[in-house]
Amino acid sequence: MQRIFHVLRRIDTRFFLLPFLLFAFGAIGYLGIQGVFFQKDKIFPQGVRYIPDQIIVKYKIGQSPDELQNAGKTEDRKVLLSALSNVGVSSQKRLYVSENSLLENYYVLTLKSGFTVPDAYSNIKKIPEIESAAPDYILKIQEAPNDPYYPSMWNLSKIEAEMVWNRVHVDGKVIVAVIDTGVDYQHEDLQDVVIKGKNFISNDNNPMDDQGHGTHVAGIAAAVTDNGIGISGVSWGAKILAIKACDKNGDCSTANVSRAIQYAVDNNAKIINVSIAGSGSCNGTYTDVLRYALRKGAMVVVAAGNGNNGDGIGVDVESQIPASCEGSIAVGSITAEGKRSNFSNFGSKVEISAPGGAGPCTIESCIISTSINNSYSLRSGTSMAAPQVSAVAALLLSNDRNLSMSKIRSCILNGGNSLQTDKNIGLLLNAQNSLSICTKTEPTPTPKNINNMSSIAGTVFIDTNKNNKFDSTEKTLSSVQIILSGLTNDSVISNSKGKYLFLRLPSGQHTISATLNGKSVITPINISVVSNNAAQLNIPVPSEKVIIKPTPSVSEQKTSSQCFVDPDCLKSKKSVQICSFQCE
Repeated sequence: MQRIFHVLRRIDTRFFLLPFLLFAFGAIGYLGIQGVFFQKDKIFPQGVRYIPDQIIVKYKIGQSPDELQNAGKTEDRKVLLSALSNVGVSSQKRLYVSENSLLENYYVLTLKSGFTVPDAYSNIKKIPEIESAAPDYILKIQEAPNDPYYPSMWNLSKIEAEMVWNRVHVDGKVIVAVIDTGVDYQHEDLQDVVIKGKNFISNDNNPMDDQGHGTHVAGIAAAVTDNGIGISGVSWGAKILAIKACDKNGDCSTANVSRAIQYAVDNNAKIINVSIAGSGSCNGTYTDVLRYALRKGAMVVVAAGNGNNGDGIGVDVESQIPASCEGSIAVGSITAEGKRSNFSNFGSKVEISAPGGAGPCTIESCIISTSINNSYSLRSGTSMAAPQVSAVAALLLSNDRNLSMSKIRSCILNGGNSLQTDKNIGLLLNAQNSLSICTKTEPTPTPKNINNMSSIAGTVFIDTNKNNKFDSTEKTLSSVQIILSGLTNDSVISNSKGKYLFLRLPSGQHTISATLNGKSVITPINISVVSNNAAQLNIPVPSEKVIIKPTPSVSEQKTSSQCFVDPDCLKSKKSVQICSFQCE
């Protein structure tokens, strides 16, 4: 009895008082419960789909079952597991295989028979150790109905891809990850460019497509060009990392899509295409994995979606995931006539569009690409628009490997043509304009001019005497990820001398945080930047936070990448943009 009371006490007693308060205050209670339902409707909007016996949670730091066990807090762990069992949880497993602080505390909870996700969600989120909870939303591949194959590539001229091909081809070293139903890696027009990644449906390394959607998306981005067969991929030369996160019905769970994004980032894909969407709330699961991708120097391009759960009637993208999540680039769709495709979602978060066609499909209205069983087909959808943006990003990166993905994103969004559409779907992708913006030559600054630009610079050091000041006897610290947030989101890695630099910053308040080996090592620091001035900020890292990991093997080094900044670079003849954020 004592143990049961202890478990019950862990749930905020205000929730037990709610029925009494509603009864006592009548009309006020009615308004109050409407507010509760409104919040719940954001998590469970009408028509939303989710795995019927799973919930994704994020534990507070130090409060997950694994962390409690490692800390020797066996009694606390037993109490937590008992509380979870009482609200319907039968088992749990980690969502990500990662020690990164953004991802390590996510778990997938499986419910007992007879417990519903909405009811369990309401109880689970009250448990003190839980930071956030959400259903395991089911997303859908974003295509409209298709008709028989016939070759037609009007989309290439719409985005001026051929004009770029006269200036640059992708060199085969740029990887575009396609998170989808898999890719037919034996297809005649894809077999030379596909890298076989992971299958999160069968949990193996065979991402063969059994639906066709992923193969179609991959072909748009990177089918072999100028080989005398099939079609021309927009990127002309990119490699495709095939990742299967959706089943043969085109259903894709949030857990699988999130794992796939992490996998793509960890396997050196700088451009990640997610032609998937669905109704739901942008919860911590997508927020953190997209933030993880951004901090690792990757860009995630997503379909804006084809209506509510793909019903073919465009809605505001605010209600769709992952398109509404910060850190993604949501891509809308236009028709051959330059109008918004009637299925294309819209809204302020749709910043760019590309040809996605319109059904019923004809050679003039839909997008032709590769399909399973060594065939070709016509399809339409925002799924077909997104890989064209990903492919143009690959072209820009291949043309200048020193460009950061944030710079490439800027070139794409600023290089688009204006559209006259009934709803906002951003600008129309223009490959030639984007390349021109990214290849503009900037004046080379001399060191004496650095102070005439708004910047933040400093040295990361081990604060052995704990006085928060950089003393001459203290060691500098390299390989620390410095994260800038607030008015501008960016990240750099401290160089061999512990130095870091952010350039061309807007005036105002910025926040600096830092991680080492994926772990936060400082309390976030606020710093003000004044126009045309250089702000100096040395970053003290407590000695107990510094754990140097062993040097990775050669094979491990090949599957990882890092972005770094070197202030000394400014003394050379390189441009400010190259020096401010380099990736290798």
